[in-house]
Amino acid sequence: MVTGWRIEKLKSVPKMRGLMFRLAAVIFGLFVAGATLKIVGFSPAAMVVQALSYTLGTSFGLQDLGTLVTPLLLTGLAAMVAMRVNLWNIGGEGQFYMGAWAAAGVGIYYEGPALVIMAVMFVAGSAMGALWIALPAYAKAKANVDEIITTLLMNFIAILWVGYFASGPWRDPKETITASSLKIQYALPEWFGIWNIGIFFVLAVICFSWVLFNKTVWGYETTYVGANANSAKYAGIPSSRRIMTTMLLSGAIAGFAGVLEVSGTVSRLQVGISSQFGYLGIVIAALAAGSHFGIIIAAVLMAILLNAGIIFETHGLSLHAVIALTGWLLLLVGIAQVAAGFRLVRVETASQTRTT
Repeated sequence: MVTGWRIEKLKSVPKMRGLMFRLAAVIFGLFVAGATLKIVGFSPAAMVVQALSYTLGTSFGLQDLGTLVTPLLLTGLAAMVAMRVNLWNIGGEGQFYMGAWAAAGVGIYYEGPALVIMAVMFVAGSAMGALWIALPAYAKAKANVDEIITTLLMNFIAILWVGYFASGPWRDPKETITASSLKIQYALPEWFGIWNIGIFFVLAVICFSWVLFNKTVWGYETTYVGANANSAKYAGIPSSRRIMTTMLLSGAIAGFAGVLEVSGTVSRLQVGISSQFGYLGIVIAALAAGSHFGIIIAAVLMAILLNAGIIFETHGLSLHAVIALTGWLLLLVGIAQVAAGFRLVRVETASQTRTT
């Protein structure tokens, strides 16, 4: 008998198997990154200890952590919602910008009771986020146009649009260094002087999404469409409609994140207000792999990593290295996610001998 090996594709991937493969990929990626830093002369252990001490052990670190984790939770959720129908919303960045723009317009030019104006800001920002993805969603649902290209292109339009208003008609003449709009007079109150109460809104949105996708017929049908759109049509599920509504929901969540940024963090519209939150949300969604709880874990880890960049810079390491590390981890997680669907199978074959 001759023993050999072959690769066999699994019919389905258990969630625990997928989680273990992704976790192993992250650990391996961090190990390689640490070894690389050591080779070029840095002390990765000391840097990590100092970064964690600052992030989790000081009020400034915790405040920065909250500032980062709030938008990351929502942009990660927005990307994951689109993945429910097996689509990639690469336009979270643009939807974030447009949500912030709509909220800023309401906050700057309308007056009234603070509670009412804040409610209008959230509605306007979420609606604008949904509107910004409406065209790519319709094109995908009706003509199967690649949503990756269309949502990505919409980002550039949104960034230029916001840049025009922040540096033009809405610009605060007192701001001479950064192109910023007039200050918004309506802001979310702080919670214990560290985080604003927007974090509770975020958790409420995540809980709502979990219930929607796991406890309703709409959620079941949407997941079915994502698994097999053709089969869903035969089952009587309106696939195009589910794609449209899911993508609109994804855009609304990203727009909601933009509202939180202008109402709870910067209090004005700025060029570069997003800090790449929309793109980082894709990384978070990929790490979470469809789990709402995973979104929380991945967003917190990403926020700690980004916050650690401040400490890394004091050691002479560029902040761009943190972005590079993020891309490296995403690459490994993507490979691990594919690898989880295969396994090595031992094969024994009968050996044939020739006699003369």
